[in-house]
Amino acid sequence: MRYCLNPDCPQPKNLSATENCQACGSSLTLHERFDILLQLGRGGFGAAFLAIDQVQPNPVHCVVKQFCPKNTEPEKVQKALSRFQREAHLLQKLHHPQLPHFVDYFEDTERVYLIQEYIHGVPLMRAVKKLGALSETDVKQMLRDFLPVLAHIHEHQVIHRDINPNNILYRTRDSQLVLIDFGLAADLSLPNESTLKTANSVFIGTAGYVPPENGKQPVPASDIFALGATCFYLLTGMPPKKITRDSTTEELLWKSHLQVSDDLSEIMDKMLRHRVEQRYQSALKIVEELNQVLIV
Repeated sequence: MRYCLNPDCPQPKNLSATENCQACGSSLTLHERFDILLQLGRGGFGAAFLAIDQVQPNPVHCVVKQFCPKNTEPEKVQKALSRFQREAHLLQKLHHPQLPHFVDYFEDTERVYLIQEYIHGVPLMRAVKKLGALSETDVKQMLRDFLPVLAHIHEHQVIHRDINPNNILYRTRDSQLVLIDFGLAADLSLPNESTLKTANSVFIGTAGYVPPENGKQPVPASDIFALGATCFYLLTGMPPKKITRDSTTEELLWKSHLQVSDDLSEIMDKMLRHRVEQRYQSALKIVEELNQVLIV
């Protein structure tokens, strides 16, 4: 099957041998390179498609993200476009085996496109929903495997701002964990983002994984909080937004929902501290402590 990119097409599905959409006449090959196979999702500002990159020696799957807003409010459209452009910039800037590879970015017929590697894998959230909560041993290993890529993006002054079990994939071909979706990320090396705040009380991130300092300057410890909340979900299958807080200290009372070893408890406690300065300030520091105390 091939799929039409035209958002107004009445019948976007086409037979595999079709070169132009039978419903609207649009080409089914983008940029004379990407054959569109199916739609992965659609939102208010665009859609994502699975495609094959025919330029590669061995054609490979990729994700085509199309910026095509339905919203006509100029301010909202510009903010969404800025996020889209930022994601393209960050994928070009960040190179790591546990991140999707940047493929291309261009404008075509009044639409903007970002092309990136398609990761064959399973989001951790889906794995937990299908197979149940992970063991403490598995979560320790997850931290060991994932923290290097988090340290990498922080070393490049990038804060992801939306770490959660849906944005960490277990890649099928090599069992590596891959961090995806940089649409909300902040690049603190850029002058206009070095003092970035989520102005106008805009909620940034996923409920339950957002740190208490949401709306203020993002820092590496903000991602570390989200990763701590992810660990809680993996261990319990319970959304962290359901955790109650201490009425005096505002600390999350997460220990009332599960029991873990003292070593992991201390690490998660420090990841989930309410006050940002009391958390780990570096992903590498967590790696260091894991190597010292965790025995798998």
